[in-house]
Amino acid sequence: MKQHTRSIILIATAEDEGLRIDRFIRERSGVLSRIRARDLLAAGGVTLNGQRLKIASRTLHAGDRVEIFPLSPERRSGPPP
Repeated sequence: MKQHTRSIILIATAEDEGLRIDRFIRERSGVLSRIRARDLLAAGGVTLNGQRLKIASRTLHAGDRVEIFPLSPERRSGPPP
């Protein structure tokens, strides 16, 4: 059975100006850790203003649109060996 998942859309406010995108995702999503945010970024699961972004240290500007796409189970990182 195919699992349907939805993306998370977050819009940066003036309060978020200069915040790193990995911290922004952690603070604003309410469900994702900073490590999980980095995993999603590295795997191409995050877009910034419609463009795929893989750099966790990218800082935000007010009005930036961040969309987070859930990864399939086989693309998720597991615990270290």
